[in-house]
Parts: sequence; C-alpha cells; structure tokens
Amino acid sequence: MSEGYIYSGKRYVVLVRASDDKDGTTSTEAQLKTLHENAASLKMVRADDCEIILSGVTGSMPGKRSDLTELLDRKATKNNFEVLVIQRLDRLTRGGSNHGMWFEHECTRAGIHVLFVGDDIPEGRYSSLIKVAKYEAAKEQAFSTSQRSTQGYQLALEQGRVTTSSHTPFACWRLYLSADGRPLHIIRDLRDGRQEKLHPETHALIDSYGEVGGGSKGHYRKQKHEKVLLMPGDPDEIAVIQTIFDL
Repeated sequence: MSEGYIYSGKRYVVLVRASDDKDGTTSTEAQLKTLHENAASLKMVRADDCEIILSGVTGSMPGKRSDLTELLDRKATKNNFEVLVIQRLDRLTRGGSNHGMWFEHECTRAGIHVLFVGDDIPEGRYSSLIKVAKYEAAKEQAFSTSQRSTQGYQLALEQGRVTTSSHTPFACWRLYLSADGRPLHIIRDLRDGRQEKLHPETHALIDSYGEVGGGSKGHYRKQKHEKVLLMPGDPDEIAVIQTIFDL
C-alpha cells in the first residue's frame, strides 16, 4: 500500500478477475468484498460504475486484455476516478513484468493510482524491483499450472479416459469401453439435444438421453471405469466429409 498517497475523498474503481468460473461467483464476490472494505477504510468514494468484473478471463494472455486499454480510455474521456483498486498483482495480470509494469506506467501517465491491497509492497526505491519479482512469479505459476494440466490431459488421452473433443465431431460417434478394452456401447449424438445409446456391434437402440433443444441437459455421463474413443459415425455424414475432401 502506498503510504505517501492521500486516498481520503478520492474516487475509486475496483477490478476483479477470475479466470475459472466453474465455482460460480464465489471468487468474484470475495474479491469485491475485500476491495470495497479496504477502500472504505481509506475513506475513498465509489466512482460511477465502480466495479469492473472479469469472469472467465485469463491473465496469461496480455493480447486479449482489452479491458485494460478500455480503462485507460475511460480515464482519458470521462476522468471520473483517481484510484484503481486490485486485490493482488496476479489478479491484474499473469503476463509477466513487461505487461504489468507497462500498465502501471500508463496509469501513472493518465493520473491513475493503482492500489494493490493484498500485496505487501513497500514504498521506496526498491518498490518496482519487488513488483517485477512478483509479476514474474505470477507468470511462472501460470506456466507451471498449464504444464501440469497439459501433461495430465495428454495422459488421459493416451489412456482413453477423454477424447480430443468435448463435443462429438460431425460424422463421429463415441465408443465406450470397459477398463480392459471390451466395447460396452456407443453414444450417438443426434445434434438436436438428444443422444442414443447403441449396441457396440449391432447398433441396435438400447436407450435414449436428453431432449430436443435441451443442450447437454440429461446427456449420458461417462462412468469412472469406462474408456472412450471416437469412431466413424452415421454413413450419410461420413459421405458428406468424404465429398468435402474430394472437392
């Protein structure tokens, strides 16, 4: 926290980012609560439209962060805030020190004070050095997480626990096998929200799932002991694909 900066009476906006929204709004709500409480303790005033909420936005790809340039543009055109409040440096970006320090520099030029309420960053000549280390640490953590995730997914592919596509591709069916590789059944996607469970050899209808227009609601759920592979599907769809390649 910048001890030499006078916050009392300054208008502020908060920026919260959650790259994974699978847990709903829990992370976002927790960040907002922390930021507003800290701003209130410093006697700051909420600006109009003071909450910038980024859900499902990765911090590892600076080229996709249009929100930061939009924030700078907002300051230039409306000039309705002085302080940007963020929980930690890694909530701003995981793109490394080049991206983080660039944005902080542009904020300084625009008259925006950036306040990180959760990072213990002292004032003085070594402040920027500490920030560089923290930005690079956030980037490295993102890289390590990505590497572990990729390795795990590759292993799951090799073991047949997942397929290369979360949605069944056109002209394909999903073949489900037992742990020892014995074909159990086929799941055929009808493309309208419904699925059919077929015999692995005769293709006779065993069961059906979902409803028209229901998306993935009620679809078959892969069991833990099952393996899954993609296989050639409806002959008519296969013929379409072959025609496309011929053309």
